[in-house]
Amino acid sequence: MSLSKTFRATLETPDTFGPLRRGLLFGAALLAACNSSTLVGTVGEDDVVNITIVESTMPEGGKLFVGESTVLEAELRDRRGRLVNGPSIKWSSTAPSVAPVERHGQVAGVSPGAATITASHKNLASSLEVEVVGVASLGLEPDAVLLVVGQEMDMVVSAVATDGEPLDAARLQWSSTDPSVASVASGRVTAVAPGMASIVVESGGLRAESSVEVSSTSGDEDDDGGAP
Repeated sequence: MSLSKTFRATLETPDTFGPLRRGLLFGAALLAACNSSTLVGTVGEDDVVNITIVESTMPEGGKLFVGESTVLEAELRDRRGRLVNGPSIKWSSTAPSVAPVERHGQVAGVSPGAATITASHKNLASSLEVEVVGVASLGLEPDAVLLVVGQEMDMVVSAVATDGEPLDAARLQWSSTDPSVASVASGRVTAVAPGMASIVVESGGLRAESSVEVSSTSGDEDDDGGAP
């Protein structure tokens, strides 16, 4: 037999070990997946031995502001530490008037106080303490101010949360009763045109305001102009 015929015969010989090799590779991959500690699957409820609440979107410190909400998640794991999907989870709150929780783990801040949120499955349970914070006091200074067109000034706000901490400036909402006279942005007031306006700051249902009068010229200039 010539060399070319031998080479052709070799190419045409079926690979009898191909299916065996593929089967071995598939089996190895399946075994590795089964041994993985992060495998997510649906198994029997009796295989669940641990439940843990995951603070997915909870603000730092476990504090919620009145009017805010967050979604909690609970992880179930089997005896080998693998995540388990499928079994139902029951959610409950020790103080629904403060922080109620829905069946999918959504917690809402309703009123200042503390509540314990619990996720349970059969005889397993995991709990998380939640503090709901509101606004204790809100003030604005000065009570009244006189500005000249084009003049700017920063209002002084005193805001304290129910936990005794200063209120974050991001939680303050500023407005003017007449922006065409006096506008406000983050507490800085700008005199736009002669007239009267009130600068208002609000947060957590509380409100404080300051009266602003805008003139076209300062009082000194008016007095000088009236001199003989």
